[in-house]
Amino acid sequence: MPTAINNVHELVKTATAILNTDTPCDVDMVFFNVTVDDGYLDADQFKRVVKAWHGIFGTPTLDLFDGKVHNIIEITQWLGDEDIAIRMMAMGVYLEVWRLISPRDLTKSDDTNALIALAKIGMLAVVVEESL
Repeated sequence: MPTAINNVHELVKTATAILNTDTPCDVDMVFFNVTVDDGYLDADQFKRVVKAWHGIFGTPTLDLFDGKVHNIIEITQWLGDEDIAIRMMAMGVYLEVWRLISPRDLTKSDDTNALIALAKIGMLAVVVEESL
């Protein structure tokens, strides 16, 4: 486990990869599928790195572990990069740090364009639950 990674962006770029939507993956994030490299998997390190991140774009602090629902818009603003936000959300799901709330949970539609539209307006989110 690399311990030198202390930045959310670096951790996510190193430990995750984007796959096309037809490829089997670890986490389906609506926009794209994400796979996570098992060599970087440590939930405690992930939590430490996420908690240490100081946000940008006017959102200096965000506690993703407060039990509230945090959506893609809020997390993207905090991280300053939508790609990194989606991949970080997927990594947390894979590590069972939080639960994903996806448009797929909210509708029976299989229309990819409709699902992406819902995700874009914030219906893609994560929440830490006590049972996790």
